[in-house]
Amino acid sequence: MKEKFLNNLKTSTMDVPTEENNYRLSNSLNQSSLKVLEDSPREFRRIMDGEIEFESTKDTERGDLVHKSCLEPELISKEYAIVEGEVPSHKSQTAFINALPQAFEPDDQDIIDAYKMAYSVKSKSDEKVEKEAKEVYEKYREYYQAVTGDKEIITSKEYETAAQSAKAAMDHPIIGTMLKQDDNSLIEFPVGFSIDDSGFTRSSKALKERGDDLKDEFNHLYSRVIEKGNPINLKGKLDKVDINYESKTIKIMDIKSTKMSFKQFQKNFFEYGMDLQAAVYTEAMFYYLHHDLGYSEAEVRVFDVEFYFAVINVNKPEARLFHVSAETTDRGIAKMLNILNDYVWHDDNGLWEAKAVEYEKGGIEI
Repeated sequence: MKEKFLNNLKTSTMDVPTEENNYRLSNSLNQSSLKVLEDSPREFRRIMDGEIEFESTKDTERGDLVHKSCLEPELISKEYAIVEGEVPSHKSQTAFINALPQAFEPDDQDIIDAYKMAYSVKSKSDEKVEKEAKEVYEKYREYYQAVTGDKEIITSKEYETAAQSAKAAMDHPIIGTMLKQDDNSLIEFPVGFSIDDSGFTRSSKALKERGDDLKDEFNHLYSRVIEKGNPINLKGKLDKVDINYESKTIKIMDIKSTKMSFKQFQKNFFEYGMDLQAAVYTEAMFYYLHHDLGYSEAEVRVFDVEFYFAVINVNKPEARLFHVSAETTDRGIAKMLNILNDYVWHDDNGLWEAKAVEYEKGGIEI
């Protein structure tokens, strides 16, 4: 059935995008939340309920810095404070910084008081405490001055790594050209769409027009969307989109910074849900053509949407360009509909502790 579904996907568009200032607050599903749901309904529910947040690792945060360096380098100095000196690395050092006044420059007594709060001063003379306190302050003065501002703090080494990674991308003969921007380029572009009964996206159209074929495989989703007319909203933030209105071509580029080899990236492509991301983002662009730009369904179908991953190995640094085939994107759409089908099952039954197949069939077949 899935093969038949993939062979019959058609392009189209859909509903209202999420505004930039509401993007993070929107409860719409995205590629990341769908990936969590695929693995753990319980964790997905806790994230959606605000009990826990998506994990933000040092690597992800520095990945954002690489993105900025590639796409919006002019924002680096506005959003980041680059610290040349040392950065606190354990509890006492952090506690010392936090104990210093945040609204004004500390005097000697402020520095001594902060030191006493953060470090053990038992059996130390006042002179020794004062000396050590001033030494610690001088060591972390630049960091302290940065942390009292409203910018994200990065070390000079982190900045250099991001700058070299961006250079590796710009020096790549194809990626460098694709990173160039013109009036039709959309950067860090937030957009949303709906799986509903209108048939504007490929997934909506498949559910609506091929309901008899898909009813059994995606029965929960079909019932919610087609029979009950209750849409499911999704969203995505696209790194870079270029629209060529003459050639009717849309190129979507997503930048991935990684410490993996390019061979490992390819090996882990489906496991990490890259096909799912390509599916969500291309569906979102079909929506944008229709809703924001006013193209009819027939006009939208003329557009060819190409999806690329620009992968940067930050250890080298070196970049590779991966083009996502139509077959891989279609596979991602099938995966998306399967996950959404499970989502509807969980939502309808209010059961989130295990996967739907465990409740319904007593376990996951291996």
